[in-house]
Amino acid sequence: MERVTFETFPLVPPSGAEGGGISPLLTDRFSCSPSRIGKGTGDGFGRWIGAPPILLLLLLLLPAAPALAQNEEPESLLEPPKARQGYYFSLGAVGAIAGHDIVDRGWMGPWPGVGGELRMGQAILPWLDLGISAAAVGTFEERWTAMHGRLSIEAQFRPMEPLAIRIYGGFGVTDPYRRFQGAPKLTGRIGGTYGAAIGWDFFPSRDPKRSGGFAVTPFVWFEWSPDPNFATVMGGVGIEITWWTGLAKNELVLPDDEAFSP
Repeated sequence: MERVTFETFPLVPPSGAEGGGISPLLTDRFSCSPSRIGKGTGDGFGRWIGAPPILLLLLLLLPAAPALAQNEEPESLLEPPKARQGYYFSLGAVGAIAGHDIVDRGWMGPWPGVGGELRMGQAILPWLDLGISAAAVGTFEERWTAMHGRLSIEAQFRPMEPLAIRIYGGFGVTDPYRRFQGAPKLTGRIGGTYGAAIGWDFFPSRDPKRSGGFAVTPFVWFEWSPDPNFATVMGGVGIEITWWTGLAKNELVLPDDEAFSP
């Protein structure tokens, strides 16, 4: 019978080898030197250390929420009819107050303004919705007008009915321009925008035996756009109208006469 020999490579070099300890091959491949962490060098984990916590949380929730739903027992997948179920589509209007921290000029504001927002997404769990949103807000003062826009991903938490707590993060722009020629010129910004909102859903004409429906939601919001040259902080109040599509009958806990009715 032919003998087969397996050659091994020890993790710890012989006692006479230079350096001692763990093999240099492994330390080069899996280096965890503190000097390489958090500097945004572009290699692996380092560039994410400085990312805003809101955006990191949203990115973690995207794959985690469907996994949590799949791990539920089959019996628990049936839900009683509720208002906030299925997909949602929302259109809103906001009133805003903005302030800007501008390099070489310091703090400028408050600038009042108005704007609008469009949101859409899906209820992933009974207490969690994930979606995307786009918003545009115009603010102004005597010498300048600024247009703010963003495109973001959002997570909406529903710890109790009808409260909704939303956080979001994404890409934003601020474009200031002069209202007359004598005003100094300002340079805008392009970068990250992060925010939060708290709202209260009212369903004025919902049938409690049905899933989904129209909601009217007043809310307060806060938004932060960091930038070394043109940072922006905004906040205000708003109101939105949301349509929840609801769940199909085969996904709901219903009496027999309701479950099998056309």
